[in-house]
Amino acid sequence: MKNEPRPALTRWQAAAIAYRTAFDWPAFCSGTVVWAYPHRFEALSVPRGIGHHTAAALGRAGVAAPVIDVPGGRPRWVFLTRPHVDAVHDAERVGDLLAGLDVGYAHGMPGSSWVVHLPPTRHPGRDELTWVTSPGLPPPDLRIVAAAIRYAYTGKPAGAGAEMAQ
Repeated sequence: MKNEPRPALTRWQAAAIAYRTAFDWPAFCSGTVVWAYPHRFEALSVPRGIGHHTAAALGRAGVAAPVIDVPGGRPRWVFLTRPHVDAVHDAERVGDLLAGLDVGYAHGMPGSSWVVHLPPTRHPGRDELTWVTSPGLPPPDLRIVAAAIRYAYTGKPAGAGAEMAQ
């Protein structure tokens, strides 16, 4: 058996390996797409402008989150959060808090097939996903980020958000 050189990894394969190694995220790669199943984190996706306001509200509260910029015709920011022990109950509470708002929610509840695309994913005809903040930041509580999103949309503290953050 000859020792044949291994083909070089693509940057997307290398990114998936780095996410698995550095963060223990279940990350995978296919072509130019890197994704992870949200078992180590959950994700809330909002329009980029709302994302700026959400990040500012979190910053004023001394909270930081890993944030992904998703470019395109409708650019979005994706906030990674900690997963919850009582994911079904928390998902219902978060859903109530964010009802009627343009917010996507990817979670790792049993049976979920959600995935979160990670940088440097490049979808055909679009720029690549990038990190707005470091992926190494510890993800904050989902309920705190949800309350900050609600505040970014309404300009008012959410009564449910205050309860959720406790």
